[in-house]
Amino acid sequence: MNFEWKKLAGRGQYEIGFIDVYKLIYRKKAIAIIYYLPQHSDKQQRVILTLILEGEKLNWTDGDLNGIFEDAENTIKNAEYFKFNNFNSLEYMDTQLFTIKSIEDFQLLNYGDFSFEIG
Repeated sequence: MNFEWKKLAGRGQYEIGFIDVYKLIYRKKAIAIIYYLPQHSDKQQRVILTLILEGEKLNWTDGDLNGIFEDAENTIKNAEYFKFNNFNSLEYMDTQLFTIKSIEDFQLLNYGDFSFEIG
C-alpha cells in the first residue's frame, strides 16, 4: 500500500452489492468509496471507485492520485473473492473523482444500485 487507510464503513449483500468506505490518513484528506455492484450469474464483475478529494484537484499530484488508484486496485483484488458469488477476473473498474471544499464529518447514509436490465 502506498498510503494508510482507515475503514469507515463496510456493508452489503450479494443481492444489492457491497460497499466499503475508506478515509485517507495523510496530510491531504480524501475518501474512497468502493462499490461492488450486484452480480448476476451471467455478468462480469463490476466495481465503481469514487474518490472524494478535499480541495482543488491542482493540490493533488499525479503521484498522489496514482498511489490512491493503486491502493484501491489492491484492495479490490484482495476482496473480490468475498464480494462476488460468481468469480470472474475483474478486468477494469469505473472511477469517479470529485473535489469538495471540506470532508469534515463525512458520513455515508445510504447506497443502492437502481439499474435494471430490459428484456
